[in-house]
Amino acid sequence: VEARRVRENLEKYYADEGRNDPVIVTLPKGAYVPAFALRAKETPPVTQPAPGTLSGRRRSVPLSFVIAATSVSILVMAALAYWTWSRGSSPAIPLRRLTSDSGLTFEPALSADGTLLAYSSDRSGSGDFDIWVQRTSGGLPHRLTDDPRDEIEPTFSPDGTLVAYRAEGPADGIYIVPSLGGTSTLLARGGYRPRFSPDGKRVAFWMGERTFRRGKIFVVPMAGGSPAQLVPQFLYAAYPIWSSDGRYILFVGCQSQAEDRDRVMQDWDWWVAPASGGPPIRTFARKAFEKQGLSPPESTLTYSRIVPYVWTSSDSIVFSAALGDKTNIW
Repeated sequence: VEARRVRENLEKYYADEGRNDPVIVTLPKGAYVPAFALRAKETPPVTQPAPGTLSGRRRSVPLSFVIAATSVSILVMAALAYWTWSRGSSPAIPLRRLTSDSGLTFEPALSADGTLLAYSSDRSGSGDFDIWVQRTSGGLPHRLTDDPRDEIEPTFSPDGTLVAYRAEGPADGIYIVPSLGGTSTLLARGGYRPRFSPDGKRVAFWMGERTFRRGKIFVVPMAGGSPAQLVPQFLYAAYPIWSSDGRYILFVGCQSQAEDRDRVMQDWDWWVAPASGGPPIRTFARKAFEKQGLSPPESTLTYSRIVPYVWTSSDSIVFSAALGDKTNIW
């Protein structure tokens, strides 16, 4: 967002006070490294100083230029610092950019075959987030949702034909829409972060307070029917993910029945429960995190918890966590 404002300030400056400057500074979209170019030479017009002025007086520096130049300087220093750090700490990693937006595009989801990418973005300019889909091989993105609400947390069905997502607003909940376009259908009211079972016949999600005082996990059949609650004995249970064979669900939970929020915050761990119902098993993953010095990522989406994202076929869990002042994927 700040980079976009810098670009706007620069454009306004060079269209007005800086129209005769010999050097033009730009901030290309998709990058945070400024570019410098010499203006094409033109024969300056001959002007006479206005009566009562000194021809040798210095022209005052406009405030807009000061703001733009300061912002660019900060970005230059940040880019140089990162360049220096990266050269000394790790080899160059090839990256390929998939989207080019000046606003916020986030929460990516890939189809199982890797050909489709879904994400939430405010690129439409309407002031809200919508779900978009595009092919990873290239081409124009397709807008799946188009209404004043915010649509977030997309995920693909195993066969890639459907996208489930969370919609905010008065009619909040989990919705399903064809991945290539169509009508959205409400699957469950009030749910967060849907996840399809490996066979595509069920969807797991959680409901409750994002303050982590209360939370409940539900599983709803795609064919229709009432959601069934998983581990009802938990005061707090959220962020469910499926095992690769669909037999188990891993989640963040707190078995304490205390109403005290601090107690609930302290007792969380990762648990595994049979998807068909049965007693859950504590993994003690939190002890492993603490032993290695890992802490929750600096993100309001997880609210001071390390949450699981993917359960691989080799029984590994992919998650995001911070070590010191750096947050990475583990």
